[in-house]
Amino acid sequence: MPEIAEQPKTANIIGNERQTPMLSETYESMFEKTEKGTTPDETEVKLRAFYFKENLKKTHPKTPEIVIDNISQIYLGPLLLSPEALRGEGISNKEKELSARIQHHFTHLSMYASEENADEAFRQRYYESLLAMERSANSRIGRNLEIRSFLNGIKSEIAVIRTLHEHGFKVFIPDYIPNSDNDTGKSSETMDWDVKFGTDLVGVSPEGDIFLIDAKGRKYLEDNKTHNVELNTQPQVDSYNVSGEIPDSLQKLIDEIKLNHPSGKNTIRKARIIVPTGTDFMTGLKAKTENNTYQEIFHEYGMMTTEAQNSIIQGLKE
Repeated sequence: MPEIAEQPKTANIIGNERQTPMLSETYESMFEKTEKGTTPDETEVKLRAFYFKENLKKTHPKTPEIVIDNISQIYLGPLLLSPEALRGEGISNKEKELSARIQHHFTHLSMYASEENADEAFRQRYYESLLAMERSANSRIGRNLEIRSFLNGIKSEIAVIRTLHEHGFKVFIPDYIPNSDNDTGKSSETMDWDVKFGTDLVGVSPEGDIFLIDAKGRKYLEDNKTHNVELNTQPQVDSYNVSGEIPDSLQKLIDEIKLNHPSGKNTIRKARIIVPTGTDFMTGLKAKTENNTYQEIFHEYGMMTTEAQNSIIQGLKE
C-alpha cells in the first residue's frame, strides 16, 4: 500500500525519453482517421487499444506481463475500460478492479508530479498525456466512451487527498500494480480495499485517527433537476462506524498506523466523501505558459476552494 507522496513505480517509464515514445502521441493515434479518411468509431478505437497492447507483447516477448500491463495503463488509460465500467453500471468485480487500478494509478502519478523530487521529463510527458485525454473527452467518441467520467474520477480522488494533505493527514492507497500480491491465489489490495470494502484511500489525521474513505465525484448530479444548487456545489461527507470484517491487507496497515501513533485515540471510521467536479469549485488541468511550471500546474490540479476543504475536514470530525 503506497503512501501517496512516494514515487510511483512507473514514473521512470514515463520519464524515459530514449526508451518510450511520447504518451500523448500514442494516445492520440488511437483517434486518428482511417486510411480512407474517415473518423474511427468507438469500436475501432477499442480495437486499436487492444492491438497496441498485443503488439507490446510481441515486440517484447521477454518482458513480464506485469510490465506490459503497467505500460498499457499509462499509455491508454480509460481506453482499456468499457463505458459501463467508467459509469460503474452492471459490471463484474474483475472490471471494477481494473477500473479502480487505473484510477489509483493516475491519481498517484498526478500527486507525485507536484512533488519537489519529481523528474521534470516525467512531469512534462505525463502532463501532455493528460492533456491529450482532456481533448479526447470533448470529442463525440470521447463522450461515448465516457472519458470525462474517468478524468472526473481522478480529480475527485485527488481533491480529497489534497484536502487531507493540506490539513496534515497522511494518505495511503491500495497497491494498484497488477499481481502486486506475492501470495498466489490471494486477491489484490485493490480488490480487497476498493471493490469489496468500498475504500479508495486511508487518511490518518495528525492525532492518529484513521478514516477509510470512499471518494466520489458529483458530476453525475449536475443534470439531475431533483437536486438543488447547494447539493450540487458543496462536498458531502458521511462518516460512520466500520461494519463488517476489515480485509487482512487493510488491517495490516491499520496495525502499523497504531504502532506509529501509540499515544493517539486511533479511532477508526469509514467515510464517504462526494465532491463537486465543476471548475468553479475544483481546479482543472491548466494550460502551460511562460508564467507557470509543470509542478505548479500539478500542485493546483484537483485543488478545491478553501470553503470546500474546510467542509470536508469538519465533516470528518463530526
